[in-house]
Amino acid sequence: MDENKWEDFRVEIKRKIEALEIKKITDEASLNKAWHKLYIAIKHLADKHIKWLKIYNNYFRVKTKKASELYQGLVKINKLIRNLKELKSHPPFSYEEVTKRFNKKIGSLTTKLGLENIKIKEQDFWNKNFKQLVESMIELKKSIHVTTQIENNSEIREEISLAVERRQNNFQTNTKRIIDSILKRKRNRVTFDNIIKVDEVITDGKGIKEEVVMHFKNWTKYNPTNKEYWKLWEKEYDPVLQRL
Repeated sequence: MDENKWEDFRVEIKRKIEALEIKKITDEASLNKAWHKLYIAIKHLADKHIKWLKIYNNYFRVKTKKASELYQGLVKINKLIRNLKELKSHPPFSYEEVTKRFNKKIGSLTTKLGLENIKIKEQDFWNKNFKQLVESMIELKKSIHVTTQIENNSEIREEISLAVERRQNNFQTNTKRIIDSILKRKRNRVTFDNIIKVDEVITDGKGIKEEVVMHFKNWTKYNPTNKEYWKLWEKEYDPVLQRL
C-alpha cells in the first residue's frame, strides 16, 4: 500500500475516533463498550483501505460428499473456537446477541453433519463457565475429526476393494489389460495440430478428426493389382530369365 493510501487510512481513523465521542471510562462496562466501538471502527476502515489476501483451503484426500462436508465442518468449528477465545480478551457489547449468533452457527453445523447439538446459554460466557464452554466446543471438534477420519478410511478401503475386484476380473475377462499393466505399456495419444493438403491447411479439430478417419479408411481399403502393367514387368519376374 502506497503512502497516499496510508495517509487516507490515518485521516479516516482519526475522524472516525473523534466522531465516536467516547465518554470518560469509569468502570469495566464502559471500558468494554468503548473498546468495542474502537474495534469496529478500526476493522471497518482497515478492510476498506488495507489489501488482504483470501486463502482457499485445498481439501486434499477428501473423496465423498460427506467427507467434504465433515472437513468443512472442521474448518468452521475451528473458526468458532477462535472467535470464542477472542471474546475473552475482547468482550462483546451484548452477550445476548453473541449467544444467538453462536447457537445459530453451531445448530446449522451439527444439523448438517448429523451430530448432537450444543445449546449455549448467555451465562456460559461468564468467567466461571467460560472454560467449560470452550472445552465443550473442543469436544465437538474432536467428534467431527474422528467422524472425518472414519469416513476417509471407509472411502480408502472401498477404493482398495474395487481395485482388487477389478484386477481379479481382468485375470478372467481382460488379460490384455493385465499384460499391459505388467509390462507398463501405455497407449500414447497422437496429436495433430494441423493437416497440410495440396490445396488447403486444416486446423479445425473436427476437420482434423474427419480427415484422419478418411485417410485410414482409404489407406486400408481394397487395392487390386493393375494388370495392364503386368506385360511390362512380366519378364522381370520370369524365373528362367532371372537365371541368365
